[in-house]
Amino acid sequence: MNKYSMFFLYLFLTLTSCAWAEKRTIIITNGESRIEFELNDTSVADSLWNQLPFSAGVENYGDNEKIFHPTEPLDTSNVQENHCPAGTLAYFFPWGNLVMYYGSAPLYPGLYILGHATLNADSIKDISGTIDLNRVTEARQDSQKEKREAQTGAVQQKKP
Repeated sequence: MNKYSMFFLYLFLTLTSCAWAEKRTIIITNGESRIEFELNDTSVADSLWNQLPFSAGVENYGDNEKIFHPTEPLDTSNVQENHCPAGTLAYFFPWGNLVMYYGSAPLYPGLYILGHATLNADSIKDISGTIDLNRVTEARQDSQKEKREAQTGAVQQKKP
């Protein structure tokens, strides 16, 4: 192969790998509330992704955030610090808690961004009690399974 062929092969592989990269979306549910977050490519987001699914108690903190705890501390070897606009999912390393922001927050040492809400960010403020965290694919599969079971149960009940 000549150097131009190698360049175009490299370019093709780079562009297609970016196009095929899987988005990691999580769903946080609480009763009828459902919020989706797209995770970034950091070690803290990887750690959270690998702990899913789990449930946690959520609490108010301050006047702009909800906090809860992962099942285990998250890996902070490759992190992203920045200010947190409303709809940000972050990890506060000093206390080991996850944070969902419904109001903005400034850059703060030890506050690492995991992702941003892509659906229903305005519902963060109203969540309370226990939340369930799932990967989008798991939650959709569970939902589809429940629908099938409900349909199957309805069909079975109709038989004498």
